[in-house]
Amino acid sequence: MVTVSRVSKPSANSAALSKCPGITVRQFIDEIAGTYFLEKDLILNFEEYCMKPLELHDEEMRKCCFEHYQRLLYVRQPSDPDLIPRASEIAEFLSLFLETSDADYSSLEKKLIEII
Repeated sequence: MVTVSRVSKPSANSAALSKCPGITVRQFIDEIAGTYFLEKDLILNFEEYCMKPLELHDEEMRKCCFEHYQRLLYVRQPSDPDLIPRASEIAEFLSLFLETSDADYSSLEKKLIEII
């Protein structure tokens, strides 16, 4: 099971980040219903994958699509470039609270060995 260690960002303009122990993605979902997940590809292609097809430039469409979401969760892979500034822009645009989580694959090798 892949776990994430949470790095919370209270607002898009805040520089303060705090780390929490690793938790599973399922725990994130259970913790706050209305979590919109981001990953590298979605951040880099947000315009093409979300803005244009969902017509998010229109405020009413944006509200209709995201009114039930409470936060944006960027699950950062170890090899990702620094995409927090872009994720912050997206969160601010969607009026959502941003949290960044680092994926932790440290237990993956052990689990694979057990399976094999």
